[in-house]
Amino acid sequence: MWSKRFSRTVATVAGIALAACSDAPTTGDLPQVTSAHFVQAPAGLGEAMQVACADPGDEIHSPVPGVIQCRMLLEPAATANAILAYDGIIETLPRLVISLARTGASDGEVVTSCAFLMVPQRDGRVQRVLHDDRRIEQKLRGMLARLGGTPMTTPPGDAVDACLTT
Repeated sequence: MWSKRFSRTVATVAGIALAACSDAPTTGDLPQVTSAHFVQAPAGLGEAMQVACADPGDEIHSPVPGVIQCRMLLEPAATANAILAYDGIIETLPRLVISLARTGASDGEVVTSCAFLMVPQRDGRVQRVLHDDRRIEQKLRGMLARLGGTPMTTPPGDAVDACLTT
């Protein structure tokens, strides 16, 4: 199951990688995304997300049907770095987003997970900062495997789009 410890580990790794690094992160078309196929819908996925996303300032958000996100505040130094590096605003703080998108498959269900930094901008838009980090990918892949999923080499395109929804 997805634990608070897992959530905080991903948050720490991603927060450091995305906001506190000196090199600009990758913002290409395919972000840190991993998918797994499930013969049956994974039981307790929403409940596990609620448990993992229960710290002060954390928010559960469902931007579209089939997508559930945990939007977490960063550590103060990473928050400041993200605001400065990506021209963010202090009125709405940047958040690390761990997103799970569920899509149907002819022989079960696919769950796609991704992580990105969401940085609100002065003009009202939100900048998504994507970073290719093997540690984040391994954590997300491990979580899907523990839930009973079989890793997929290529995530479905519609699942990637859904995962990145803000």
